[in-house]
Amino acid sequence: MTERRDDLAKMAQGALSVASGLAEEMRAMAKAGTDALTARMELVRREEFDALRELAMRAAETVAALEARVAALEGVQSAAAAEAAQLAASAGNRPGGEGAN
Repeated sequence: MTERRDDLAKMAQGALSVASGLAEEMRAMAKAGTDALTARMELVRREEFDALRELAMRAAETVAALEARVAALEGVQSAAAAEAAQLAASAGNRPGGEGAN
């Protein structure tokens, strides 16, 4: 009777080993299938998405800074143009200036 129990225990242990190996194989197959599906659907991994998002955020910050700089330069340019126009107008009103002819 003890031999029979030992044999049953060995069979049960063998069945558990087979089941464990089968479960591991199923996990590997599922992962391979998921990877293939991801590639076919042209999806990206989270790490790639996060890296691209960070790059886009930095680019947006750079664009905003450059836009502010251009606006400031345009303000300086328009102020200088207004000042030049004012000087030209005042020079035209003086005797002997451009408007005196």
